[in-house]
Amino acid sequence: MNRRITKAAALLLSCTILFSFSNTAHFCIRADEDTAYSSTEEGGLDGFVERLYQLALDREPDPDGKAFWISKLSCGEYTGADCVRGFLIVAPEFSLRFAGDEAFVEALYEVILDRPSDEGGKAFWLQCISQGRAKEDIVNDFLDTREWCNLCASYGIRSGASTGKATVPSENAISYVRRFYVYGLSHDPDPDGLNYWALGLTNETVTAAELVRDFMLGDEAGAQNLTNEEFVVRLYAVVFDRQCDTDGLIYWADKLSRGTSKLEMISLLTKTDEFSSVCSRYQVPKGKVDLPVTYVEPVIPGGERWYEGYVDPRTVRAVLITNYMDIDALVNKYYSVPLDYVPPLVSVKYSAGQLLRPEAAAAWESMHDACLAQTGQSLYLVSGYRSQATQRSSFYNAISRRGLARACRLYAWEGRSEHPLGLALDIGTASHPSISAGFTDTVAGRWVLEHGYEYGFIWRYPEGYGNITGIGTEAWHFRYVGVEVATYMHDHGIMTLEEYYGKGHGI
Repeated sequence: MNRRITKAAALLLSCTILFSFSNTAHFCIRADEDTAYSSTEEGGLDGFVERLYQLALDREPDPDGKAFWISKLSCGEYTGADCVRGFLIVAPEFSLRFAGDEAFVEALYEVILDRPSDEGGKAFWLQCISQGRAKEDIVNDFLDTREWCNLCASYGIRSGASTGKATVPSENAISYVRRFYVYGLSHDPDPDGLNYWALGLTNETVTAAELVRDFMLGDEAGAQNLTNEEFVVRLYAVVFDRQCDTDGLIYWADKLSRGTSKLEMISLLTKTDEFSSVCSRYQVPKGKVDLPVTYVEPVIPGGERWYEGYVDPRTVRAVLITNYMDIDALVNKYYSVPLDYVPPLVSVKYSAGQLLRPEAAAAWESMHDACLAQTGQSLYLVSGYRSQATQRSSFYNAISRRGLARACRLYAWEGRSEHPLGLALDIGTASHPSISAGFTDTVAGRWVLEHGYEYGFIWRYPEGYGNITGIGTEAWHFRYVGVEVATYMHDHGIMTLEEYYGKGHGI
């Protein structure tokens, strides 16, 4: 292990030198997001919004209004077209200022096309209005022009045009793509290639995730015969816009050496919040990279076998999921995690040496303390993380002790259990530290049912939903999915993770 750390540290040092002194770079990899390139600089989102206020409303923006439009643009919720419709169609202030048809058309030229009207064009649009064409439709026609797309590109924002395309790439997109040449391929960009990819991002015919895939798995990168460590360092640079940390380098290099594909690594990293943040800063479409669907074949061939309404998981052909690192990943008899996946784990309080993923452990301890404070009852973690081997043995032991039908109803097969995720908890109380079908009838159990979502937990196998989850009622089994998902499910009356994803599959 020491040799691996030394090698990782040496590689990171060499890459730091490359990032610091490469004369091909027009920007630098950032150690923190606060210094990131931002399209809210002059000529970016700020300039775009101010321009709309001045041309459409003939006034300076009010601070709250300006902040609203910038926030909607910066998070990607609104496009430039959405903003124009808000100013020109929704806002009564614009309608009052440009009440006449001629003034309305002239304003469209100034606001959307950034130029005065030409005589023939203006006459055409006035005729359309006189013939009953809705002004909203005319605004949409203006928004679907090359001129509008190019104007948006100059501000580094998405145009929102349905078919119109820009003919020049945005500076944001150019800056974003340049990084791929410098740090992904280690050379200056060629002008034609840079323009091609940047224009694709500007017009959203290519996404940032697809760009990562095509550059890092393309012929040129392949011809460089990168080691796993070199690949990880370069991938961090283009995906996260920063240097790779030592722990990340060791983790991913080891994963690649154990058979994780580079495509799978790209798919996982481009689904992270950090990648989303980078895409937002550069105002480029994030997108995603889907992996080919692979399956875990049945251990027992011959088709699914059902026992008292529950399928034997050993007879099921399951989808091998690729988002198994997500805290809300769906795992059941039809969706399996790789058998070699081991999550990061920490020891957990209020248990006899149980382990959980750090996020789940912190949430568990907070929930325990809140339950104790409000009910006087102390929760107890009976079982947390289990290895795949333990899960397999548990299923076979259940068959021998309780029979095949009960095993299929209450026990999960290796790869199909949530416990190896480090996110599943079998909960009891300190006064009764074992699993119990009556847990949800206790004071502590009822409190968890009512308040667990506030800490990111859901009751995973509720009564009456075995036909959806594939597992019978387990009063003790809870799952950490994060506060956002748990709250959404609670507020919308969604009882199971299968229903949340719409993947019940009739089980």
